[in-house]
Amino acid sequence: MMRWRVIVVLITLSILAAIVSTAHAATPITFALGTPQAFRHVLDDSDDLLVLEVLKLTPIEKTGLSDTFSVDTTSGAFDDPVVLTNRVYWASAPDYVVVADGTDDISDACTFAADNQTMDCTATGLSDATHSIVVTYRSGWGAYSGSDVLVRLLDGVTVISERTSPGVGCVLVGHYLSAAAFTASGITWGSGTVAVKAIASPSLWDSPHTASLAMTWNSDADHTAFQTTMANQLQLVLDSMENSPECGLSDGDYVQTTGITDAGQTVAAAAFSLIGQAVPTVFQTSSYNPFTQPTPTPALAAIAAADAAASSTLVRISTRAISEAFPVGLTLTLALVAAVVTQAKVKSTALAFIFAWTVMLAGKLLFGESVPTPIVFLPAALLVAFGAWQLVKSLFES
Repeated sequence: MMRWRVIVVLITLSILAAIVSTAHAATPITFALGTPQAFRHVLDDSDDLLVLEVLKLTPIEKTGLSDTFSVDTTSGAFDDPVVLTNRVYWASAPDYVVVADGTDDISDACTFAADNQTMDCTATGLSDATHSIVVTYRSGWGAYSGSDVLVRLLDGVTVISERTSPGVGCVLVGHYLSAAAFTASGITWGSGTVAVKAIASPSLWDSPHTASLAMTWNSDADHTAFQTTMANQLQLVLDSMENSPECGLSDGDYVQTTGITDAGQTVAAAAFSLIGQAVPTVFQTSSYNPFTQPTPTPALAAIAAADAAASSTLVRISTRAISEAFPVGLTLTLALVAAVVTQAKVKSTALAFIFAWTVMLAGKLLFGESVPTPIVFLPAALLVAFGAWQLVKSLFES
């Protein structure tokens, strides 16, 4: 009975270690936040407020992630495209495997839309029915998506405005308050208590990374003075992105001698959709129009929308957690079976645990990052401790 108890205790400890390590990533991936710039008299001479800051959300690749879908097919084609929910594409060529009903590899029949998140499959050879589709990412997939980071405009601890990142990579984030909203917010222009804070999703990390910086206030007297200041500051910010190695840009991508390029205007418009109206002369003259009907950046109302988005994110993360837990559960189950069978056959606790650990090691080699490292090394440490205890025990008994 003593040997059985030892096996149960050691396996239980291994399972607990696995659960802890798969619930979240222990060490969050960091991101960088540039100094926020505050502007007033943005659209006219009224006391509105625009805050712009650079967010460098440059993901580190992670392999072994997957999404599972239930898809109806007609004549071998998906009735509706699927939208990947786990992570976003971040490489020159996406690398993925699409498997139907657990066995049929239909990767060659699948393509991505321009957003690199919507996948459609045609000529799959599947029958007209409902199929289980699993998309597994191998390389080129980032560890963040834009919605994984919230960017808040704060006055002390009060949230004035909140939004998610416009995307991954090096982006510009904006918070706009109309004159009425600015007055209602209670912010004092030039106050040292006003800051911008970026927060990683607590659903992804044990201790989410945060970055917070105080405001730089541009106190222009009127709209004309604002346009001069904004033209200079916007070009400086976009030029700094071009010169940041992590942004992957080249000189002239966003700023040229003739003004801000179409690509640069896209970045600026993602932060504040009315930027072309606020400073029209800073952009190069072209037929380009990033928005047919510009929509003002959400301010106070964005908080309620962010709460709804957060609820949706939790549902997606729960689904993802189930799919990620399968390799761990299978490895631990097989390890437990190996321990029980070995103990029953040879009556050796040491051999039972060795066989169980061998199965855990095989699971790590087979599934890679999907099986956390503690599953392999914690049992090994416990095995060494158990052997030392047996040795000491035998010395005292002799």
